[in-house]
Amino acid sequence: MVLDFQTELESLPRPAPARLGVIWAQGSCDGRPGAIGYQGQMPWHVPEDLRWFQRVTSGMPVIMGRRTWESLPVKFRPLPNRTNLIVSRQLADPPHPDARVCGSLAEALAAVDDTPVWVIGGGQLYREAVTHADTAVITDFQLEVANADTFAPQLPESAWQKTWQSKQYKSRTGVPFSFSSWQRR
Repeated sequence: MVLDFQTELESLPRPAPARLGVIWAQGSCDGRPGAIGYQGQMPWHVPEDLRWFQRVTSGMPVIMGRRTWESLPVKFRPLPNRTNLIVSRQLADPPHPDARVCGSLAEALAAVDDTPVWVIGGGQLYREAVTHADTAVITDFQLEVANADTFAPQLPESAWQKTWQSKQYKSRTGVPFSFSSWQRR
């Protein structure tokens, strides 16, 4: 069933990690799930997912890799209403006064003490973070991504349990999608 997402956004649950969560949107490439990027960009434009991402992460620290930071449009750097932590071994100084550079995921987590935090990309940071995360929020697009070169890690059912699945929506750009939330077992 395809529903109007705009009318339901505020009524959807707002997942939150106990300590560390990962959040990503994915399509598939040649039947392989988890396609999240192509040449440093998200290979889709789905405004509804951006609104969902903002709703879930707003007010909480976000950790991202340098390439994810660089892929954000300049007008959205740093992401508003969130502490922005950039994991990079190449950047010595913050690229913006309201962002902080950390040399590792562990350093970024230490910088926010025990505050719950979201990892928002990219692929390399997701692979590291998912081994420590307690929550995963995934947008699944029914979309084939040609030539995807960046993939999110798979969540093994032995370690993760789906706790919530949204209805299916259709973006105003025509892309069908749904949301799910997962908890570590």
